[in-house]
Amino acid sequence: MSRQQSRGKRRSEDLTFKLRTRIVEGKIKPGDRMPTRTQLVSETGACSTAVQAAFDSLIRDGYVESRGSNGSYVTENPPHLTTTAIVLGAEQGQFLHSFAIRQVMEEVAQKRDIQLKAYTLPQVNRTPGDIPQLLDDVLNHRVGSIIFGEGDGNLHHTPIIDMPGIHRAFIATQPMHGYPSAYPDLTAFLHTAVQHLLERGRKRIAHLFLDPYYNNPDEQFNMLRQIGNEVRDSWIQHLPVGVRSSFRAAAGIVTLWMDLDESKRPDAIVVHDDHMVEHVISGLMRCGVRVPTDVEVVAMANFPSARPSGLPITRLGYDMAVVLDHCFDHIERQRHDSNIEPSVTLVPPVFESDLSQAVHMSASAELPFFANPSAPH
Repeated sequence: MSRQQSRGKRRSEDLTFKLRTRIVEGKIKPGDRMPTRTQLVSETGACSTAVQAAFDSLIRDGYVESRGSNGSYVTENPPHLTTTAIVLGAEQGQFLHSFAIRQVMEEVAQKRDIQLKAYTLPQVNRTPGDIPQLLDDVLNHRVGSIIFGEGDGNLHHTPIIDMPGIHRAFIATQPMHGYPSAYPDLTAFLHTAVQHLLERGRKRIAHLFLDPYYNNPDEQFNMLRQIGNEVRDSWIQHLPVGVRSSFRAAAGIVTLWMDLDESKRPDAIVVHDDHMVEHVISGLMRCGVRVPTDVEVVAMANFPSARPSGLPITRLGYDMAVVLDHCFDHIERQRHDSNIEPSVTLVPPVFESDLSQAVHMSASAELPFFANPSAPH
């Protein structure tokens, strides 16, 4: 590229930035007519080619539309007002709620009359995912808000987290970086699952957890004892997070439980993470026990992506469309009040059979004592 071409490109980029900033700051509003090319040549001293390149860039990014001889206008729905980025794990990655969110994105976008774009986090094989593109879109105001579906993805101290003028919400157990969050109410899940089983006459209830769900195991045992079911240490098992073989270990644990004398084996199992469901079912089938006659299973699910099961189990979990709705509510409040205090909205669980009513359910509550923002679902 020649020096003259480089200078022209730089002038075009500078003019694009200035015009886009005027739109983002509301100095030129949606539906307003843009300054003419002749005016901009006169005001900025840029050549007509640079001015046209700036308009082409703004049109390409959705800020401006050309109306022929009537001039160019700011679009009614510029991206900084209508496009939300959502940061997720890999489509086939370890976080099943990311897969569920991808399934409901279009539904939520239509309901909210917005554009919702998914960006994939870097993977364990060190591929960058879509983060470079997200960074470019943030710097160029192609998105006006961001929902982080997997914590912050180690993006702190980047414009994705720090750049002002962008509204943010997290799917996390606590406010992060001064922004609000929404998260499944895990305490409510435990209570609802146990109560369901008690009502069905099950009192020897075993639990399979992932490690981060509880910071204090003693509090966990005490809470379970207070609910009213029999609690034995051997019936409360935690599997390590981030190790795929730990999910397979769930099958072995179930096999050991079912190998106990009938008076000592659990008559129900609560699976607190959907990654373990198929392995729990595998263990039960290996033992030849009858489900639900001999043992009933309540398993966590992220709707609409409930894990498949070859046996009749009860699914209790979270509608990801509802979780996203809460995130958007947080973003809307930020649009109207820049000083809003960050908060956590805990989303109550719903049985699969009651899923049609889930959209009417919402709750705000104190952060559960076992909360950990890294806990995957």
